[in-house]
Amino acid sequence: MSGLDPSKQPGLKIAQIFLERVAFGHRGDYLATTATPTPDTIVGTVNVEVQVGLSEDGKNGLLRLRVNTLPENRPFYEFEVAMVALITVDEAAPNIPLAQYVHTMGAPLLYPFMRQVVADLTWRGRFGPVWLNPINLTAKAATVPPQPTAKGHRPSRASKRKRARVGKSSG
Repeated sequence: MSGLDPSKQPGLKIAQIFLERVAFGHRGDYLATTATPTPDTIVGTVNVEVQVGLSEDGKNGLLRLRVNTLPENRPFYEFEVAMVALITVDEAAPNIPLAQYVHTMGAPLLYPFMRQVVADLTWRGRFGPVWLNPINLTAKAATVPPQPTAKGHRPSRASKRKRARVGKSSG
């Protein structure tokens, strides 16, 4: 990666990570199901969307990760979860440009938090917890160029969508 001294820390700080939106429910006929559904029918393929935004000076960034089920798959669990990370440049030890970080390594930073929220949310559902499977967010993120924003931490219009299968826990 250009702009990064591999012998130093990234020179960035996580200012905050928070849950922005959560919606969860079961499809209408979930009580009529007599057989135990498979992971493919509980959630199936999910949509993963990444949005990034940078302050005009490039010293503050926003990363938003959204995961939702797709209604056309008729999943037994229906959910939408959005998480946000606010990231700042460490002025005492800058290294990697923030734009480069949020567009390449930002989503993989946030994805494990998202996986845990989805598992915790679905754990209370009729069919038990669902785990989001690993996906290659870095490859997807690398395809979208940095898009500075005019004010504050607004996300850029550059967003990436990826569809991914999920896994059902064994216990």
